[in-house]
Amino acid sequence: METFKNNREVREFEMQAPSQPNLEEQIREIYNAEDENPETDEVLSQIARQVGGIPTLERQYSDSQDFHDVSVWKLRELLRVSYELGKSHAQNKAVTPTFEKAQEIYRRTYLELEIGDAVEFGRFSNFDLDYEDIFKEENFKVQHTLNGGQTLEYTCQFKDFETAQNLYRQLDDADNFNFRILLNHLNEQEVEIIGRTVS
Repeated sequence: METFKNNREVREFEMQAPSQPNLEEQIREIYNAEDENPETDEVLSQIARQVGGIPTLERQYSDSQDFHDVSVWKLRELLRVSYELGKSHAQNKAVTPTFEKAQEIYRRTYLELEIGDAVEFGRFSNFDLDYEDIFKEENFKVQHTLNGGQTLEYTCQFKDFETAQNLYRQLDDADNFNFRILLNHLNEQEVEIIGRTVS
C-alpha cells in the first residue's frame, strides 16, 4: 500500500489518479462496445447452462428454441454470477497479470488436447501419472486437477510403445549423465490422445 509523508503528497496523488466514470456511463460503454470475444461467449454460455438451465445461447432461428422462460429471481442469479465472476477476474488481472497470462498459455498448451491429437510424452510432466502403470500396457491415463476441483483425464497411447518401454527400463541402470539423455528421449516419444474426460 502507498504511504505518504505529508498532505501535499496526498493531494498530488489524488490529482494524478484518473477519475472513474460513473456506473451509468460504464454500463452504456460496455453495452455499446463491440461484442466479438469468443472467450466471453464461452463464459456466458457456461453460466447460462449451470445457473439458468439454458442449454445454448447460440441462435437457433426458431422462436420455440430461441426464447426461454426465465423468472426474475433466476435472471438476478445469472446477473449476480456474471458480475461476481467479472469482479473476481478483474481483481486477479490487476494483481497478477503475468500469472494470468501464464495460466492461459498453460491451459491452451496442456489442457485443450482433443482425441486424435499427438503430443510428446513430456507434455504431461505436470499431470498425475504412475510411471510403472504407464509402461505395463499400451494404453495409459494421466490426470490433472482443474480449478473448481474437477479432474481432467486423458487416455493415451504411445505411437511406438516398445521403444518407450525400452527407454523407461534403461533408466534404472543409467548413471546421471545417461539418465538425463534417456529421459529426454523418453519425453520426446509421441503419444496419441485416445480418450478425454472431465469429472
